[in-house]
Amino acid sequence: MHKKCNLWYLIRGSVLRICWLELNQKYDYEPFFDSLTNREQKKVLYMLNRITNFGVNWSQEKCKKIDDRIFEIKAGQIRIPFFYHKKYRNYIVITHMFRKKQDEWPPGELNRANKRMKIAETLKPMEPQGGS
Repeated sequence: MHKKCNLWYLIRGSVLRICWLELNQKYDYEPFFDSLTNREQKKVLYMLNRITNFGVNWSQEKCKKIDDRIFEIKAGQIRIPFFYHKKYRNYIVITHMFRKKQDEWPPGELNRANKRMKIAETLKPMEPQGGS
């Protein structure tokens, strides 16, 4: 089990709130996000903001179900696995991000998403320190 885990608000919209899982005081999405081109970063942020304000169902092309509880947001080749938090129903939790290079999801990415979902479901979403 991870020593320190938190679930932080990332983006709040009129329909949904997006949270991110912090493991051992680290956000592993930051290095990945920082490695994206400026255009890819803008696509990811656009998609996340759109989902928080219009919900996931606005585009079957950009959001789809991967397995029982894991969904994906598509921003070009970037995939953002997420799930709906069981206890906090208007919250979706992003598990991680990755670049999809083949038709099928790599098995390791789905396992990673499911493991992180189990951890995140035990946590209550929190405001970032000095949050709005």
